[in-house]
Amino acid sequence: MDDECLEPFLAAWPSKPFKTRIVCPKKFPVVSYLQDLVVESYAETKKIIKMLEISAKHLCWGQTYSAEDFGTDFLEKYGWVELIGLRGQIKSKDIACGFLLLGPGIEYPKHSHEAVEVYVPLTSQTLWVQGDDDWISRPTSVPIYHRSLLSHG
Repeated sequence: MDDECLEPFLAAWPSKPFKTRIVCPKKFPVVSYLQDLVVESYAETKKIIKMLEISAKHLCWGQTYSAEDFGTDFLEKYGWVELIGLRGQIKSKDIACGFLLLGPGIEYPKHSHEAVEVYVPLTSQTLWVQGDDDWISRPTSVPIYHRSLLSHG
């Protein structure tokens, strides 16, 4: 990925002193997979995953979908937490940043939206698809960029 794709995100990154808010901790079943991810992760991402595992009980985890969308099995292995943004502990109207957590055997459905996104896989089991391309394995810690309205999963 071209570093130019990251420039708008980094330019909008909040600076100290942060404007913060109190969020109500909320936990979903998918958080239980963090412990296994710490054990299986690479040295370059292990510290991030361990910090997420330690902090998980204090974070406000969310789900965008319902059981009617993809079933209860999907919801058991899906969740996200926003750290920076309109809902995160650090307020920002310009950028959102957080973690998407998917348990084993879950396919995150293809979708598109107006927001530009950058994902950074923290594990080696990451398969990804963009547009009409085939699913491919993505390397750990290499950013994946999605332009606005590009279908991805």
